Amino acid sequence: RKVKPVDTLVKSIALQIQSTNSENLDTTEENGQKIKKKDNETDVDLVSVGIQVGKTKVFLRRHAYEVLERLRGVKMSNSAVKLQAAGRRYIAQMEFKEAIRAAILLQGCAR
Repeated sequence: RKVKPVDTLVKSIALQIQSTNSENLDTTEENGQKIKKKDNETDVDLVSVGIQVGKTKVFLRRHAYEVLERLRGVKMSNSAVKLQAAGRRYIAQMEFKEAIRAAILLQGCAR
């Protein structure tokens, strides 16, 4: 069966939401014993995560939406920091090249 791109995308998002939900819950207690959860669990129950896929829309419950927005905010923040760093690097390089040119000009005049 051919996998629809939306199914792959929703599954990826659901895994991220599920990992943020269970981030602090690495272990569970059953019968007084701690049991490790599987980190590479690929089967995701979309309903328990708060996602439903319709024919033309993807429906999110409030919690899933909030987690998705938080993940988006983190990505946007990281991207803004990278852009700012690249811009500052470019400005510093231009100022350095200008200082080198000025030093060479002064050295030429002094000789």
